[in-house]
Amino acid sequence: MIKLFRLIRKQLLLENKTSRYLAYAFGEILLVVLGILIALQINNWNDARKIKKQEQQLFSKILLDLQSDSILIANALTRYKKHQDLHYHLYDEMNGKASYDSTLSYGLLRTLNNFIPLVKENYQPIVGNIINEKVREGLNSYFRVEENVVEDATVQFNNLKFDFVRPYLTAHNIIDVDALFSTSRYEMGDTRHSLNYEALRAQFNSPEFGQILFELNGRTKVQIMVFGRLMKENSRVQKVIQQALTK
Repeated sequence: MIKLFRLIRKQLLLENKTSRYLAYAFGEILLVVLGILIALQINNWNDARKIKKQEQQLFSKILLDLQSDSILIANALTRYKKHQDLHYHLYDEMNGKASYDSTLSYGLLRTLNNFIPLVKENYQPIVGNIINEKVREGLNSYFRVEENVVEDATVQFNNLKFDFVRPYLTAHNIIDVDALFSTSRYEMGDTRHSLNYEALRAQFNSPEFGQILFELNGRTKVQIMVFGRLMKENSRVQKVIQQALTK
């Protein structure tokens, strides 16, 4: 093709047809420019396709971790509801409406709760690089709920246990050290009875224990509420990513 163009230019010059030569030269330049533009467009299209493929692969990984997070959230909700069931049972015992229940985990009174999800840990540093705006905004919203609502509420819940509940249990000899050390040396045993129930029952009529139950009730309700909100946010982001994967 290049050899053909050269022959045409040479022939036009030999025939001294300047105007036709200039028109031909212009046409040749135009063809070259068009060729470059087409090549660039193809290259850009290939790059865009690669980026989209990479982002789709990333979305698939995020979706799997969101599904894992939803299981962790559900487990957390179950734990907090067990805490609240105990609080209400103790309240009923205080008021003579219930008695000792061996199926309850009285040891939950001193138990802390932690929540370590996957998505925020794995993807928050790179979320700003996601091109899909809906996915990017959805993940950022999920992270804000987790960081500014759930994490803060969990810290307050655990601080209540550290600063008030545990010291109270210790001060009134409610911690049953013997029960804890009667379990396996290297494995977690059944800690449901790691509190001295008789010492605990002796506190039922004290204003201090009533205040402890009041604070635990309120903090646990907050936990159930914020984890419920995080579950809804998790479900919403999953739907956004699933839609992105189908396009």
